[in-house]
This record gives sequence, C-alpha cells and structure tokens, in this order.
Amino acid sequence: MDDEDLVLVLPTRKPPKRRPKPVPEDPSIAAEAAAFELGRMNIIDAKKDWPDYTYEELLGIAFGIIRDKYPDLGGDKKKFVMKPPQVARAGSKKTAFTNYAEICKLLKRQPKHVLQFLLAELGTTYDFIHHI
Repeated sequence: MDDEDLVLVLPTRKPPKRRPKPVPEDPSIAAEAAAFELGRMNIIDAKKDWPDYTYEELLGIAFGIIRDKYPDLGGDKKKFVMKPPQVARAGSKKTAFTNYAEICKLLKRQPKHVLQFLLAELGTTYDFIHHI
C-alpha cells in the first residue's frame, strides 16, 4: 500500500456539548442560599436590610441579651468597702498600724504578702512591735 492511497477523513464539525439538565430549585433553599451569601443569620433577617449600629448600641444589645439569658449574672457586683487603717504615733518618728490583722482578714490575704505590698508602695522599711 502506498501512502498516497490512505486518506484521513476528519469530521468537519464538533459534536455538541452536553449541558446538564437544570434541577428545579425549592424557593426556600434559594432564599437560604441568598441569605447565607449576604451573611444574614436566618430568612427573617434576609428580608430586611441591616441597620448601621454604633459601637455603643451593639454593646447595649449584647449586654441586653446576656441579661435576658442569664439574669443571675446581672452585672450588679457587691461593692467591697475597706475599713480605713487606724494609724497611731509610736514615739517621735514612728507610726503604728493598729488594725493591720483585721484588714488582712477582710482582704483574705496573708499578712506577710500585704506587708510586702505596703512596703513596696510606701517605699519604706518597718519594725514590727507586738504591744501596740
């Protein structure tokens, strides 16, 4: 066989592409998809536009929801009132802190730790005297 005898015949047009059949959509699914794309939480929210809230308004809304769901939290904390320290003169240059143990009990702290804090804040040294 000669090469001239063989003729290659190619089709002149392409076969049509197959298109998938459209699936009938449920209206509720379409609404949910649209709401999801817009970032809205549910279909009720998707029906109306989002209002522009200020930061303070959003905080008020958030705390209102927390108060509604958890009324026992309420945000009303008991105010802790400290007794003022009773200070007396101990000699000409020294000062005595007479209700120190009582204040440590009210604070529910160890006296040693309270003393370290006071000395650091006052920037001074101390001399512990029992009889005052």
